[in-house]
Amino acid sequence: MGRLLLFLFLTPLIFDGELMAETKYLTSPVCIECHQELHATFSDTMMGKIFLNAPRTRQEALGCEACHGPGMNHLIAIGANKEDKGIINFQNKSLESVSEYNAICLSCHQAGQRMHWRGSQHDSADLSCTSCHTIMKKVSPKRQFSKKSEIETCFQCHADKRAKLRRR
Repeated sequence: MGRLLLFLFLTPLIFDGELMAETKYLTSPVCIECHQELHATFSDTMMGKIFLNAPRTRQEALGCEACHGPGMNHLIAIGANKEDKGIINFQNKSLESVSEYNAICLSCHQAGQRMHWRGSQHDSADLSCTSCHTIMKKVSPKRQFSKKSEIETCFQCHADKRAKLRRR
């Protein structure tokens, strides 16, 4: 029922070009209306705690839309029943390229170890940040690795290193 009310409330905005431009970003509470499960898991991560409760920058204050893009695009696509759902979803079947995904991550994460990302072996292998990091749920105690530890995450691709380690 909440989704229907939200859609009915926003329908005039969707089809009014002037208002649509002004309200391109909807804020996380609007996203949460339909995506409660994702919100619950994301809010338990370090990024979720910062983005949703204590943003330090304008980009972080965009919450969900900082990474996924303007929510209005998503509502328009859903309302028009388009195959492209108008949102960056970081999934293998998404319409974005790996470099587009990484550009989103690197727009915030550009210092420290990521300073040398461009041209690195991982970048050259066309790996996305989400090949090694899970953002929407807490899997590891730190750095949001996709496995419980850094070494398990690395061993997803580096089986040869695992075999060498086991021989010792």
